[in-house]
Amino acid sequence: MSLLKKNLKKLPLYGLFQYFRAKRVERQKRLQHFHRLRFYRRFVSPGDLVFDIGANYGNRTRVLLELGARVVAVEPQAECIARLRKMDDGQRLVVVPKVLGEHEGDAQLLVSKSRALSSVSEKWLNAVKSSGRFRMVQWDETRSVSMTTMDQLIADHGVPSFVKIDVEGFELPVIRGLSQPIKALSLEFAPEFMESTFSCMNHLETLGEYRFNHAIGEKMGLVSYKFRKSNAVRKQLERYRGNYSLFGDVYARLHGFRKFVHQ
Repeated sequence: MSLLKKNLKKLPLYGLFQYFRAKRVERQKRLQHFHRLRFYRRFVSPGDLVFDIGANYGNRTRVLLELGARVVAVEPQAECIARLRKMDDGQRLVVVPKVLGEHEGDAQLLVSKSRALSSVSEKWLNAVKSSGRFRMVQWDETRSVSMTTMDQLIADHGVPSFVKIDVEGFELPVIRGLSQPIKALSLEFAPEFMESTFSCMNHLETLGEYRFNHAIGEKMGLVSYKFRKSNAVRKQLERYRGNYSLFGDVYARLHGFRKFVHQ
């Protein structure tokens, strides 16, 4: 601890400052949760089956459960699984301790102390290291984990209305493990790995007539009012190449699926 911080802690008002800072953080978290609820209500209704692929500590799982969905949360990290299982308030949450990919088998999970950045994709890891996005992050552990496919998940649990995919660069193998159209889904993108995102969009278009949109960062708002054909959205995403401070999610829905309501 620095000398300055030690001296600050001795001041009479330091405790009061810490109290109000904690209150501010709490308000920000509540507001963020409210925005997530409002956003995902566009895709999820009470009783819907939803897959949360790469659930991590469950910030999206919690939102989906609060919206009344039945959730299958896929997450291989034991530290995260323990927290996810505490969210179960009955029979609406199933936790699958695996990763998803293109085929059944085993995979090597590159684990970071920041659990949200653990990944099966060494290629993605090298890309985000080279860009400087996660210059200070270390992936200093490798774990062997079980891998299944989206098709098998559907066979086990049913066809979901919505799938959230956030797997740190492993989105394409996850998408390639799907052989039938689903109503709507999201997948994370990063400018360093844009070709993978485009390949995901290509695969989805082999399964059905999809329209696309996207969101930037954690803003919980779609860039466009309309879901559009892939070429239009690709042009938008192309503009982000080289902007390594940016990330977001691509949203896809089957043409004619009208759950979405602009808010």
